[in-house]
Amino acid sequence: VQLELGTFPSSAIATAASSVARSADVITLATSALPWSATVGTLVFEGHTPLGSGTQVLWQCDDGTENERIRLVRNSSNEIRLFVTDGGVEQITSGLNLGTVANDTAFKAAISWAANGFVGSLNGATAVTDTSGTLPTVTTMRLGSSFTGEQSFAHCKRLMYLPLDKMAEQGQRTNAT
Repeated sequence: VQLELGTFPSSAIATAASSVARSADVITLATSALPWSATVGTLVFEGHTPLGSGTQVLWQCDDGTENERIRLVRNSSNEIRLFVTDGGVEQITSGLNLGTVANDTAFKAAISWAANGFVGSLNGATAVTDTSGTLPTVTTMRLGSSFTGEQSFAHCKRLMYLPLDKMAEQGQRTNAT
């Protein structure tokens, strides 16, 4: 029996007669396996926050370095933030703050990016924007972790990526490219 104290069960750990250390439940996929767009994108992450605090990377796309990446993070203040790094430079100062989500809580975050246009909304609230910045060149999409080992242990109910700027199409952004 796998008995865990938490808001949802983790994946099973196959064992024989001894205990086994849990490895992180993370998913990685090459962006070349997707209809990835280098110029625009929209992501919807629907899930449930874990217990505990600290940096929790919910979703990230990167090139295997910290210099080129887009990431959705829940920080130690329980804020969901969008960060974009291009050429080693943060494109959104302190990240785009979508709002806070308490431990053990269901939430949905929608983010969209284009050059000089970053938009996000948490649980359907009014969108927050940043209208300046460039986009990184990324090769790998990660769910639940960063390449440096930051993990979220959040429950992801649904993840949807579109190679489109859906926020601009819906009138959330006026400076779409």
